[in-house]
This record gives sequence, structure tokens and C-alpha cells, in this order.
Amino acid sequence: MKKVIQKLFPSKKQPKLVKSKKRANLQDLDLFGKTVLLRADFNVPIKNGKVIDNFKIKKTEATIKELLKNQCKVVIISHLGRPKGKANPNFSLKPVAKELATFFPKRTIHFLDHCIGKEVKDRIQKANQ
Repeated sequence: MKKVIQKLFPSKKQPKLVKSKKRANLQDLDLFGKTVLLRADFNVPIKNGKVIDNFKIKKTEATIKELLKNQCKVVIISHLGRPKGKANPNFSLKPVAKELATFFPKRTIHFLDHCIGKEVKDRIQKANQ
């Protein structure tokens, strides 16, 4: 994972962990104003283009709020199902993005179909914190 982050943000300093004997949590990291890549399990049931159980989305709310409180730019990545390497609209996370937006009505949630490439990099750089 560290190599992926370094490739995405090669010129950025990686957050340093405060030395502690306890398990690390967000408060232990110097994240203020940073761009944070959050891997979330948004593999939720969808029927007719609507999320029918938002439990997994709801469980990420506190983490996202903590990052936003620290003025982080939050980039969330996830997947839905196993499309066997081919684009399949039945596995789109667009309904998940819409559901996530209901938890953050004062924020703009940007959705991208891909996780790599120039369009992704440009959108992340242009996004507000």
C-alpha cells in the first residue's frame, strides 16, 4: 500500500506516526491538510440503482468526519462485486456515492469511474478540502 501511495503522490511527505505503544488511530497521525486515500468496504446491496442497506457506508462516516475536521482532502476507493476484469454497470459505485452524499449534504461528492490515470490525478488536485 505504501508503494501505491508513493506512486500517486511522489512529491508529498507521507504522514508520520507518533510513537506510541498503543494501536494507531487517526488522532495519532499528523494529517492536517493532507490528501488521504481511504480504502472503504462499500460492497453493499443495491437494487434498482439504490442502496438498500447502508450499514457499511454509515460505519465510515465517523472516519470521514474526523479527516474533514482536520481539513484533509479525502479520496475514497472501493469496489463492488467481482466483475471479472470487465466494466459492468451492475457493479457501479454511483449509487453508493449518492448514498454517501446524504451523510455529507454540505459537501460535494465527486464520483469517478476509474482509480488511476490523468483524469483521476487532475480531479484530486482540483478538489476542495
